[in-house]
Amino acid sequence: MDSRVKSISQILKQRAYMQENLSTPNILQATQSYKQALLDTAQLNKSNEHSYRTQLQNLLNTLKDPPVRIIHEPQAEAGQGDIRPDFKVYRQVDSTTSLSYNALVGFIECKKWGKRLEFDVKGKQIEKYLEVCPNILLTDYNRFILLSFGNVIDDITLFPYGIDSNLFNNNATLDSTTALKFSTLLSTFFTTTPNITSKDELIKVLSTQSFYLGLKARESYHSTPRTSFHKFFEKTYETFGAITRYGLSIEEFCDLLGQSVVYGLLVAYLESELDSASPLEYVGVESIATLLPKEFHLLSEFIYFSIPSFHIPEPVSYALENIKKTIALIDKPALATMLNTQIESISIYLYEDFLKAYDDLRGSEKRKEGGVFYTPEPIINCICSSVHSLLKSHFNKPKGFLDSNVKVLDFATGTGSFLAKVFELILDEEKSRVWQQEAIREKFLKDIYGFELSFVPYIVAHIKLSSILKSRGFSSFDSENKLQIFLTNTLDLSTQADYQMTMPLLLLEEQDKLARRIKHTDEVLVIMGNPPYNNKSKNNLPEIQNLLSTYKQGLNETKINLDDDYIKFMRFAQWKLLERYNPAECAPLVLDSRQGIMGFITNNSYIWGRTHRKMRESLYNAFDRIYIINLHGDSEKDRKEDENVFDIRVGVCISLFIKYPEGHSGNSSLGNHCVDSTNFERTADLKSSSPSKFVENSTSTTANTRIVDSTNTDSQKVDSKIFYFSTSDNAIYKRADKYALLNDIAQKGLDSISWQNLECEAPYFWFIKRDLDSHEYEEFFALAEDKALGDSKAIFETYGSGNKAERDRICIHFNEADLHNLLHDFCTLDTEAIRTKYTLKEDSRDWSVDRAKADVLEHFTKAEKSPLIQQIAYRPFDTRYTFFSGKSKGFWGTPSAKISKHFLLGGGQNLGLCFTKDYTGYYEAPLIADSPIDIHYNGGQSYIAPLYRYEQTTGDDEKQTHKLKKLPNFTESFKAYCQTHKILKSKSPEQILHFIYANLFHPHYRAKYAQYLRIGFPRINFEVSKESFEALESIGRELVELHLLRKIPQDSSIYIDFRSEAKSSPNYTIQKLNTKNRFVDSMLILNDDLCIKGVDTAVYDYTIGGYKVIEKWLSYRNDYTCSKLELEHLESICKILKRTIALQKELEQIAL
Repeated sequence: MDSRVKSISQILKQRAYMQENLSTPNILQATQSYKQALLDTAQLNKSNEHSYRTQLQNLLNTLKDPPVRIIHEPQAEAGQGDIRPDFKVYRQVDSTTSLSYNALVGFIECKKWGKRLEFDVKGKQIEKYLEVCPNILLTDYNRFILLSFGNVIDDITLFPYGIDSNLFNNNATLDSTTALKFSTLLSTFFTTTPNITSKDELIKVLSTQSFYLGLKARESYHSTPRTSFHKFFEKTYETFGAITRYGLSIEEFCDLLGQSVVYGLLVAYLESELDSASPLEYVGVESIATLLPKEFHLLSEFIYFSIPSFHIPEPVSYALENIKKTIALIDKPALATMLNTQIESISIYLYEDFLKAYDDLRGSEKRKEGGVFYTPEPIINCICSSVHSLLKSHFNKPKGFLDSNVKVLDFATGTGSFLAKVFELILDEEKSRVWQQEAIREKFLKDIYGFELSFVPYIVAHIKLSSILKSRGFSSFDSENKLQIFLTNTLDLSTQADYQMTMPLLLLEEQDKLARRIKHTDEVLVIMGNPPYNNKSKNNLPEIQNLLSTYKQGLNETKINLDDDYIKFMRFAQWKLLERYNPAECAPLVLDSRQGIMGFITNNSYIWGRTHRKMRESLYNAFDRIYIINLHGDSEKDRKEDENVFDIRVGVCISLFIKYPEGHSGNSSLGNHCVDSTNFERTADLKSSSPSKFVENSTSTTANTRIVDSTNTDSQKVDSKIFYFSTSDNAIYKRADKYALLNDIAQKGLDSISWQNLECEAPYFWFIKRDLDSHEYEEFFALAEDKALGDSKAIFETYGSGNKAERDRICIHFNEADLHNLLHDFCTLDTEAIRTKYTLKEDSRDWSVDRAKADVLEHFTKAEKSPLIQQIAYRPFDTRYTFFSGKSKGFWGTPSAKISKHFLLGGGQNLGLCFTKDYTGYYEAPLIADSPIDIHYNGGQSYIAPLYRYEQTTGDDEKQTHKLKKLPNFTESFKAYCQTHKILKSKSPEQILHFIYANLFHPHYRAKYAQYLRIGFPRINFEVSKESFEALESIGRELVELHLLRKIPQDSSIYIDFRSEAKSSPNYTIQKLNTKNRFVDSMLILNDDLCIKGVDTAVYDYTIGGYKVIEKWLSYRNDYTCSKLELEHLESICKILKRTIALQKELEQIAL
């Protein structure tokens, strides 16, 4: 008899026994005895959490099946740590059955009689137990809650009257209905083999087991420094890091190991035959690597050396054993039915959710940091189908991807979705089954490459692509016929393997050599994919940094945002297709052909970012044609209703870069790819918008844009370069509509939409439509000199960024008392004590506990308590306290001391205009300050220009060696301009500042020059009438006084109010609320007792620098108890914003 059939047969027998033993008469008799035993114990008046455990065990022993063993107060098993429930329940299995050990049935956890068990169901203790066993019975001896994978399956109370002797009597016996329910609960607990049948259960179990294994591996590594395990693990870690050159920490390496083992075993189990016992049951943990599918030899090697079979620490061994047991619980057919997929495809569908759940357990964002996001099918279809068509029409490849000499590389393969679509398109070209088999051998397994750095997606990609080939009848995988997917760091461009292997990871070394050959020797025609988006990239190898310098040359920017991984991947692709010189030596190689296509879905910041201009220039000069489909979806910059095609916050775009073969003119493409709007037909999903919306701008032109009209035969001969399509410009905001658009392009080609032809010009080379047609604006004075572009026509001489603390929570405080307490700790506690007390993690380049402490000791003790305790403008209308010595990499990481000194020396009398350089969205950034500012004071990177400079001079008298000289902070060119200006020559610096401030708040100014305000410092027009100047200056003066809180409007309609019963003992603590509950019927709700009335929607929503002022102020104070003065300050903010809105309406009446 098959072992699995025997096992099922035995379970059926056990259930039959349980049904007989748990019959109503038996259970009534047993519970009556249990009740009496409880009552006897309770009457001793010494009962506690443990008093009734023997009585419970007697009850369960009476009702259980004989093979079931209930162990009271079990010792914690090796590797379980604090996993020690009150009872462990095992089923004794005969040695001839499929199971070779005493199978764990479940845990029983007891709590004190009458305890509210709701808190324990989701508590840390049960969470720990679930790491080991999914079947848990939680009880207070009266109430019984059955849990399976953390879900409540049953909840029964035996004696609702409790244990009180007056109520707990013979008339309160268990009724037959409750007895039947209790019988069912125990039967389920004792006899049901828990199966995993839902996606959520499986995700939770897989992520938990991965996390637990990684945790135990890390703990074992650190706690066993001289063992064989430690040595093997460390050498494997070192070798893996040396080959991949990615710089994983031990913690990250353990994460990788845990995820790889669990996912590898999952795949092994899913691929095992359904009608046979799982091999998991027969293989010991020491041989766990042998369970993996044969095509995963690389993973087997990795696990074999990371967890040496001859010395596996007990905690790791237990974790592995538990993983085996857990995966064996998966009900494959049920899960496949639920997911509507084949059993072997289950792992493909779970990948992204698995990583997300793992991140939740780790309290990290590794998935986001790694840019790991499933690419939606419409995006893949659009890119792959477009490239397939371009190969046919522009590269003389009539069969597209299938044609000879067409080699394809997905440089960030992930789960292989792009390559799967390439496979599909190739197979569609070959209708004959025989020719398909040849295409598989000669094309799929030779010319289609994939690079991936992480094991789990590497595994999933193999499964996905193999299943495609198997579905077409190909299964002859061997050393000569295998998928060309390599575990490698795409951005490692070193030409030689310059590393020493301390552990013989020979298969990984072979993969590295093959990938290196593809990077440096093999020619590919197409590179595509979805590169990771991570602006905190770890890929800082010298070769890719050398390549990236092309995008940075001549920028002259103080902050260059070009280190995002997606930019590095794009630079790699450009190098691979068109340059391929040694990136370490910058020595060009001679290529047989400089041609090819790049097709990506990426962050869209490179098409509009100011600091990306050299990148755009390089791409513009390198390629013959560029297609940009801007899908928008940025949660901060785009319209609220503009949905992202991914579940991410940054906007995205699809880009196609084409370098034609030598001799190709490129003219033929225009007619094919720029189509008359009347030919566009929407799909059923797009009925919500009319087709004309796609070309509603077709009659307009802008400074860098013209519409390509295919009805004009002359336009087809234009040597067009960049073609741009914006979903936002065509009123496509819903994700479903964007998908429909992309599917339409995939089916009908690039000629199914009307493109805008962008005319790129220096210095910006925009890859986006810009309305830059106001030549007069460029003649205005800029607030400050744009050194990057050599623009010297500026108003303010001295300006700079705000101060960057690096540790806001440490450096910036609501009040002086809290700051003094912290400074006292920094003076008296040692470094580790400070780190522990203030939960400070790793130091950074610009801030460390040691340096901060040294700065405080050096300056705070000398100054006692005064001069260096300063106010800092942290956020709009949110001034706080800090300790400021001006020392770089001290208490403040990156202070702007040269700018801040003009406010400190000015004694609070100086003014500073705060602004931004390249603001996105509607311009609302300017603000005034009279103290040093934080770097994010008014959103983004904040710049400040003081109105006056304070310079120290040496006097003639030796006793007056230091004098302060107060000078207007204007450039020489602007001072000369003022001297001859009919209005400005008689105006003070303050009046000029007021005029500037009014301009910056003028709604017409913000709208008229919106495009310019996104790409540089604001510019001001002083050529106005005297009447306009005086009107603007007057309003500007009032705005300055308001925003510095020097003038509070007398507005009785806005006031703090209490509930009547709260007035005698008011609650001043700000309650954490969402927007819906924070702002209700013109009331700003602070807590249940307190609100501010008379606040209209415009005031609550008023925004400065991307911050909703009131919402931001409150968000920093959730669960914080305000003083009366702080609450009155918030009331004043509401009044000030209301008056600001009124003044902006007055400004609309003044012509610019």
